Amino acid sequence: KNVKIGTKLLIICTMLVVIPLAVVAYVSVRQAGRGLESLETEQMAERSKEIANTLVQVFEEEKKIASIMATRPEFREAAEALAAGNQEAAPAAIAAASAALHDLAAIGQVGSSTQGIICIGMDGLVFASSTPELQGLNLAARPYVQEALKGSVNTGFVARNTATGKPFVPAAAPLYAPGSNKVVGVLANVLDISFVNEHITAAKIGKSGYTFVVDNTGLIIALPAADKFFKTNLAELAGSRE
Repeated sequence: KNVKIGTKLLIICTMLVVIPLAVVAYVSVRQAGRGLESLETEQMAERSKEIANTLVQVFEEEKKIASIMATRPEFREAAEALAAGNQEAAPAAIAAASAALHDLAAIGQVGSSTQGIICIGMDGLVFASSTPELQGLNLAARPYVQEALKGSVNTGFVARNTATGKPFVPAAAPLYAPGSNKVVGVLANVLDISFVNEHITAAKIGKSGYTFVVDNTGLIIALPAADKFFKTNLAELAGSRE
């Protein structure tokens, strides 16, 4: 009651000005925040596409390398001898193929990224390998072997090596009989998953963000924390199923 009319008018006018300004400021901040969030999401999506495309290119290169390896006459002749049931020629041909595989695995760029290079017969058995752990394995049920036996160069799903226990991804190519288009076996490069993880670790998102790769079941198969391989499945986590 003791406040003068002029002061009251000043307070009222101030409130009439400040309140709308506060509302406008609040709305602007909210919209700006949403805009930044949307921009950040778009940038993350684009960055994810770039990384995914890089990995696709890497796998395409590995398929090309497998195809080139599969042209070696030692592998083709050994596979043909086995497919034809040539008991006389097979032992010497397999020995030559094994020696050639050891030579390939000794090449720095190849050997640093592989767990082993193998030749597989029409029956799915590994008849020659650059490492003894993979010799004699029956891989007939593996999709990448089945696809290669149909004449398709392909990369299989990431899995855990039954012989070594290490995660791997295979790159497989058909072996053709010399001078023929007849498939007589498969050459597969059993790639260590660490070569994928190197690309993932090098891909940074912002200051603290990182990337990871999941397979078609939701299982994490590559991320900077290598100890999480094959231990976390996003499909089993609440809030990640969608």
